[in-house]
Amino acid sequence: MSMSTIRVDIQVLRGLAVAFVVLEHLAIPGFQYGYLGVDIFFVISGFLITSIVSKGLARDNFSFKQFYLRRAKRLLPASFVTLLATIIAAKFFLPPMQIESMKQQVIGALTFSTNFVLLSQAGYFDIESATKPLLHMWSLAVEEQFYFVVPALLAFTPAKHWKKILIVLAIASFMGCLYLSASNPSAAFYLLPTRAWELLIGSVASMVVHNGIVKSVSLKLAVPAFAVLLASPFVNSGLSHPGLDAVVVCFATAIILLANHRLLNGQARMLFVNKLGDLSYSLYLVHWPIIALANASIDTDSLVVKGALLAASLLSAIALHRWIEEPFRKMPYGFKPSMVVFPALTLALFGLSHTFLKGQSAEKINELFAPNYGLDRSCGANIYKDTEQCRTSANPKIIVWGDSFAMHNIPGMLQSQKIDIRQATRSACAPFLNAAPNTKRSDFEVQARQCVGFNDSAFKFISEHPSITTVILAGSYGQYVQDTFETISFDGGGAMEIAKSTPERAKQDMHNVVEKLKSLGKDVVIISPPPRIDNALVSCIQNEVAKPSFSDPSAKCMLARSAFDRANKKMNDLMKYAETALGAKVVYLSDVLCDEKACKTIIDGVPIYRDNGHLSITGSVKLYQKMPNILAGVKGNT
Repeated sequence: MSMSTIRVDIQVLRGLAVAFVVLEHLAIPGFQYGYLGVDIFFVISGFLITSIVSKGLARDNFSFKQFYLRRAKRLLPASFVTLLATIIAAKFFLPPMQIESMKQQVIGALTFSTNFVLLSQAGYFDIESATKPLLHMWSLAVEEQFYFVVPALLAFTPAKHWKKILIVLAIASFMGCLYLSASNPSAAFYLLPTRAWELLIGSVASMVVHNGIVKSVSLKLAVPAFAVLLASPFVNSGLSHPGLDAVVVCFATAIILLANHRLLNGQARMLFVNKLGDLSYSLYLVHWPIIALANASIDTDSLVVKGALLAASLLSAIALHRWIEEPFRKMPYGFKPSMVVFPALTLALFGLSHTFLKGQSAEKINELFAPNYGLDRSCGANIYKDTEQCRTSANPKIIVWGDSFAMHNIPGMLQSQKIDIRQATRSACAPFLNAAPNTKRSDFEVQARQCVGFNDSAFKFISEHPSITTVILAGSYGQYVQDTFETISFDGGGAMEIAKSTPERAKQDMHNVVEKLKSLGKDVVIISPPPRIDNALVSCIQNEVAKPSFSDPSAKCMLARSAFDRANKKMNDLMKYAETALGAKVVYLSDVLCDEKACKTIIDGVPIYRDNGHLSITGSVKLYQKMPNILAGVKGNT
């Protein structure tokens, strides 16, 4: 298909899809569901690829060689240039730990397996997704894997059964997606078998495109379907993704593809979005590395910075499209040269990433900034279980209950203060009863129910064990006190209720849990979270470790005390409330980290943080060495 014969409406769909994705990735207000643009892309890909293959097979001139050569010419040159530029930029803009993660992402991008790499890296403790420059390549990997499956499927099955086979596979994929979403939402999101139904909706549409009834109905529904797509970044069911919202967007896209409506095919009428569609592949490739590298090195919250990143993305995409994507797509080279050139470039990029991104202190960095799970990674299940791995003796009198901000205190408690403990922790789930943060992720309701269930099980265990005298509560709490977040609870019938987070609500939740523990005769100790630091300070810490200098690193990478006090006011009010009104003992980590001018992030050469808020394992040990015993004055432990 040359550019002159490409349908304008398809380019419009591509333009909308890429605009939605880019604006959502830039966190432009209002576009929070822009990720549905990926679902639009999936349907278009399924429609076009199945059309090409089925027509070739019907004419008896389909060639696997030519099919994959066209795909390679279309996709690989621009992808290789983007990877090369991202590898070089990462060396200068990413801190050492992100570079280690980046190397795996490069391998994923070169082998069309980014979705598997990201699934293996997925988790609350992993490097923030906002600083993974090749994160977006997962969707291209899903499409490329689909390109390997569909031609073979159609080539080796009778044409009369194609439609039925594709429909059955789409239904099976969708059912698998719903089933896996409940137990492993990350896998349901990233893997081809659970996303194939979206591409297959496009495939099925390509099979019925000449059906008169289908065409007639599609023409009537095309304009409403287009309106649905225009509304999709702003309106959402709130259910997990991929789910109902993806279904609506996929069918709306399919209707537009089937209709080929004249209103959406006017070059002049659709000028801007149509041209954006021409750029869509290049823009999709370049926008996220630019945003992610900026996220890793500067504050990207202001609209001015977002505008600059958008402009940089558009200019880079225009250059990539004009000088790489289009010339290589039209270049007349055959299958044999491509079989030499493309694998050679793949190996060259792999070698470059392995050597250019290799830091001399990679092992040391990985060790110092390893995930801090406390006693054991298994101490974070959906329901609390008193396992041997999650306690330090047969029957400790003290239990540590909370989220990842409880986990990160445990090495210090254990190694520096020799406290005998049980660990009851779950990531992103502070120790409140019937209160969970709205993660705003696709599976937020599942996460909220699991969080509430976990805390109920931990409290039940504490209430049933009189031998436990002291409960140490620790959580991030930030998402409970700031009105930019939401808190989820469940009514007596199990229905979900979502409310804006407020300091008053957080105090009520704190009051609820502390009073219930005290009524059981338990002593309550609360550990306030450490000062939160930005990405620039994380980079500073990691660079100090990677390239140590002769000067004292403890005097570097400091957070201004005034910035901490300003950002921490609501959190501090919550802690003072627990201390004065509820009579709990509160341990302030900031008492050790901060003086009146600044807060340290490195003590005695040891990095205290592993990311923006969590203590590293060695940092936890060092911090608790400097602190008075956290149980001093607690009557059950004197």
